[in-house]
Amino acid sequence: MNERELVQILDDFVEYLDEQIVRPAVHEVASAMVRFDPHEPKNTSEMIGEYLREAAVLILIFVPIDILIPRYSNLQKPISLTWLIATLVLSLAVLSAGMWRERRK
Repeated sequence: MNERELVQILDDFVEYLDEQIVRPAVHEVASAMVRFDPHEPKNTSEMIGEYLREAAVLILIFVPIDILIPRYSNLQKPISLTWLIATLVLSLAVLSAGMWRERRK
């Protein structure tokens, strides 16, 4: 295979990538950007809802960690099931409130 054939193969490959992958992907991104306007300001309900949903995740993650790590490092008795259930209920309640608040426009 000589250099000219190699250049032709690479040119064909680049053209194929452009027609079959790049152009359709650019079209998809452009049409998605038209549907989704990131500059549209959020209303107060959406912002409060987002905040509550993120708080629910943080509660679910960090409360058990904050309780478990000191207990295991000091070899104290393990955490009770009541704490775990209370954390889960609190997180789900905050998550539900956030979802309800965000849908209320």
